[in-house]
Amino acid sequence: MIVILLIVLVLGWFSVFRYRRRNMYKLAAAIPDVDKHIPLLGIAHKFTGNTEEIMSVLQRYSYNSMKHNGLAKGWLGHILYFGKLNACSPLLV
Repeated sequence: MIVILLIVLVLGWFSVFRYRRRNMYKLAAAIPDVDKHIPLLGIAHKFTGNTEEIMSVLQRYSYNSMKHNGLAKGWLGHILYFGKLNACSPLLV
Protein backbone atom coordinates (compact mmCIF):
# COMPACT_ATOMS: atom_id res chain seq x y z
CA MET A 1 0.00 0.00 0.00
CA ILE A 2 2.78 2.42 0.89
CA VAL A 3 4.63 1.60 -2.34
CA ILE A 4 1.56 2.43 -4.43
CA LEU A 5 1.12 5.69 -2.53
CA LEU A 6 4.77 6.62 -3.17
CA ILE A 7 4.42 5.85 -6.87
CA VAL A 8 1.30 8.01 -7.11
CA LEU A 9 3.02 10.87 -5.25
CA VAL A 10 6.09 10.74 -7.49
CA LEU A 11 3.98 10.66 -10.65
CA GLY A 12 1.87 13.55 -9.35
CA TRP A 13 4.94 15.60 -8.49
CA PHE A 14 6.46 14.93 -11.90
CA SER A 15 3.29 15.95 -13.74
CA VAL A 16 3.04 19.21 -11.75
CA PHE A 17 6.75 19.85 -12.41
CA ARG A 18 6.25 19.40 -16.16
CA TYR A 19 3.07 21.49 -16.18
CA ARG A 20 4.75 24.44 -14.45
CA ARG A 21 7.61 24.38 -16.95
CA ARG A 22 5.48 23.97 -20.08
CA ASN A 23 6.30 27.45 -21.42
CA MET A 24 10.01 26.79 -21.10
CA TYR A 25 9.62 23.55 -23.05
CA LYS A 26 7.80 25.47 -25.81
CA LEU A 27 10.62 27.99 -25.94
CA ALA A 28 13.25 25.26 -25.99
CA ALA A 29 11.51 23.46 -28.85
CA ALA A 30 12.04 26.49 -31.12
CA ILE A 31 15.84 26.52 -30.65
CA PRO A 32 17.99 23.77 -32.19
CA ASP A 33 19.83 21.23 -30.04
CA VAL A 34 23.60 21.10 -30.10
CA ASP A 35 23.59 17.32 -29.91
CA LYS A 36 21.38 14.37 -29.10
CA HIS A 37 20.64 14.15 -25.41
CA ILE A 38 19.49 11.57 -22.89
CA PRO A 39 16.08 12.54 -21.40
CA LEU A 40 17.07 12.66 -17.73
CA LEU A 41 20.74 13.60 -18.04
CA GLY A 42 20.69 15.91 -21.02
CA ILE A 43 24.20 16.40 -22.36
CA ALA A 44 25.90 15.98 -18.97
CA HIS A 45 27.35 12.61 -19.92
CA LYS A 46 29.39 14.30 -22.69
CA PHE A 47 31.34 16.35 -20.13
CA THR A 48 33.22 13.45 -18.59
CA GLY A 49 36.94 12.97 -18.87
CA ASN A 50 39.86 15.33 -18.68
CA THR A 51 39.88 19.01 -19.60
CA GLU A 52 41.03 18.38 -23.18
CA GLU A 53 38.05 16.14 -23.89
CA ILE A 54 35.65 18.66 -22.34
CA MET A 55 37.12 21.48 -24.43
CA SER A 56 36.84 19.41 -27.61
CA VAL A 57 33.18 18.74 -26.82
CA LEU A 58 32.57 22.45 -26.25
CA GLN A 59 34.37 23.27 -29.49
CA ARG A 60 32.21 20.78 -31.39
CA TYR A 61 29.09 22.35 -29.86
CA SER A 62 30.21 25.81 -30.92
CA TYR A 63 30.75 24.58 -34.49
CA ASN A 64 27.27 23.04 -34.44
CA SER A 65 25.75 26.28 -33.19
CA MET A 66 27.41 28.18 -36.06
CA LYS A 67 25.26 26.12 -38.40
CA HIS A 68 22.14 27.46 -36.60
CA ASN A 69 22.83 31.19 -36.67
CA GLY A 70 25.03 31.12 -33.56
CA LEU A 71 22.32 30.02 -31.14
CA ALA A 72 21.98 26.62 -29.49
CA LYS A 73 20.52 24.97 -26.42
CA GLY A 74 21.58 22.17 -24.15
CA TRP A 75 19.97 20.43 -21.21
CA LEU A 76 22.07 19.58 -18.17
CA GLY A 77 19.63 17.52 -16.18
CA HIS A 78 16.51 19.64 -15.75
CA ILE A 79 18.31 22.95 -16.36
CA LEU A 80 18.13 24.54 -19.80
CA TYR A 81 21.21 26.38 -21.05
CA PHE A 82 21.40 28.61 -24.10
CA GLY A 83 24.62 29.16 -25.97
CA LYS A 84 25.19 32.22 -28.11
CA LEU A 85 28.32 32.77 -30.16
CA ASN A 86 28.04 36.45 -30.97
CA ALA A 87 27.47 38.30 -27.70
CA CYS A 88 27.37 41.66 -29.50
CA SER A 89 23.91 40.99 -30.93
CA PRO A 90 21.54 40.39 -28.00
CA LEU A 91 18.51 41.35 -30.12
CA LEU A 92 18.53 37.91 -31.70
CA VAL A 93 17.52 36.31 -28.41
